Amino acid sequence: MDRAAVTSGPAMDMPIMHDSDRYELVKDIGSGNFGIARLMRDKQTKELVAVKYIERGEKRITIPEIRNHEWFLKNLPADLMDDNTMSNQYEEPDEPMQSIDEIMQILAEATIPAAGTQGLNQYLTDSLDIDDDDMEDLDSDPDLDIDSSGEMVYAM
Repeated sequence: MDRAAVTSGPAMDMPIMHDSDRYELVKDIGSGNFGIARLMRDKQTKELVAVKYIERGEKRITIPEIRNHEWFLKNLPADLMDDNTMSNQYEEPDEPMQSIDEIMQILAEATIPAAGTQGLNQYLTDSLDIDDDDMEDLDSDPDLDIDSSGEMVYAM
């Protein structure tokens, strides 16, 4: 083929031409994630060659689509998020996720003590006043922690 008849790409030594001008299709070999492989025959030399056609452009995702993709929003570090991304990710739903009845049922179930436990009633029904006997018990109790604020924290 005459080199003058073929257009050359910018800063490329290889000619640019359509495959249909140079090759004829023998059969499709297969396809995959990146494109289609075809067995072609060079019209001039009659050589068999495998040509891979890669899909470009039609399925490409744009930057705005990437920024709004669920995986991107979920895994993006907080320091890389902008105000727009933050507002999209933490948008308040129109409807509550649970009804009042469902919430009340969950709270009712949570207040039922597990089998074999006494629950909190014993602490709520007793007097909350601390007398001298209680203070002696508190002083000798190893599970009791009185932190620097003066509050008593007791392990239950």
